[in-house]
Amino acid sequence: MRIVRLSSKRKKYIEKQFLIYSLGIIQGVKHKVIDSKMESFSLLFKPFIIAWLRKKRFSKNLIDIIDKGREMGDVFDIVPHTFDAYIDELMELILLELSKLQNIDIISDVSWFNNFIDTKRMKPSL
Repeated sequence: MRIVRLSSKRKKYIEKQFLIYSLGIIQGVKHKVIDSKMESFSLLFKPFIIAWLRKKRFSKNLIDIIDKGREMGDVFDIVPHTFDAYIDELMELILLELSKLQNIDIISDVSWFNNFIDTKRMKPSL
């Protein structure tokens, strides 16, 4: 497996992709079309993603958002009466970070998915 260093511009674009993806998942959870525990975890909000973001030195705010998303299931189970407010707060954090990246243009050959998939075998690469 070849190791690719991420330029600052590419890293910011990948960060923007994570935030957009996160926002979509959170919207789905809010509208009850995505399960807050299992589906959101399997889609994005899991320790492996957080570890990868830390290893690649992505912004602390992005890492905190993904970590907060990981805690959704616990909030729903332990204090369900606060869940809607928790989701709204998470959405606001995502929107705030996205607003900081509005000037980041699309880079057509860059996707955060590419960092996890071995394109020769089409399997997740760890």
